[in-house]
Amino acid sequence: MSMITDKARKVVCLGLNECATEGEWQAASAALLLLWRRDGLSDEDLFPVDQALEEPQGLEVMTFGRYKGQMIVAIPTGYLQWLMTKADGVSDALRNRISYELSRRSKM
Repeated sequence: MSMITDKARKVVCLGLNECATEGEWQAASAALLLLWRRDGLSDEDLFPVDQALEEPQGLEVMTFGRYKGQMIVAIPTGYLQWLMTKADGVSDALRNRISYELSRRSKM
């Protein structure tokens, strides 16, 4: 569902218009919230919580393999992807840290 319908966009434009009086922008704010409530929009829709990006604590250094002793943030993406898909014996803690790092990189 799109958060911004044409009607909501018009209400936002009215509320943000620098010529709008205080009463007009307050009414526009109330109208926008009413539109979103009627559409079933929740705060999670507007401000999603990305659970995947909660940084795991500890484990900052690779514990084995080709990059043993190196900071995980410095290890090439291809190697981290390989670890996630092909390597055996990767601990849950390391998997969580690598998953976080790959997610962080994909958002850059």
